[in-house]
Amino acid sequence: MFQRKRLYSRREIHDALGGGSIQSYLPTVDGRVVAGCFTTNLNPEAPNRIFAGDGPIIRSSAHLAASQREPFPVFLKRGNKQFEFIGNFRGAGIDENPNALQQANRRSNRTDVTAILTLERVD
Repeated sequence: MFQRKRLYSRREIHDALGGGSIQSYLPTVDGRVVAGCFTTNLNPEAPNRIFAGDGPIIRSSAHLAASQREPFPVFLKRGNKQFEFIGNFRGAGIDENPNALQQANRRSNRTDVTAILTLERVD
């Protein structure tokens, strides 16, 4: 469906896959994650490790992705409203250890990281 290294707008991703919000970093449909759309300034280890911020929807989406065995396409922001298709990934775990969260906050110059979602490539 998506071509690796090609750029897509969030509208194109949303139109192809759906999801509640066009701005969600892990859009969902019927209780499953359908895509991952990440910025590297907030997630410097993307696509392998995603630093989930604060907020109930953000945290629950990270937990959903971590437990989902079905792969989903992952995109990284590459410019003004442009996301590059990186490949298909699935959740491989989630880390909420306070020491790991402190390191993630430092690594990303943030203060709101509440979980670290690990993804593994499947293609």
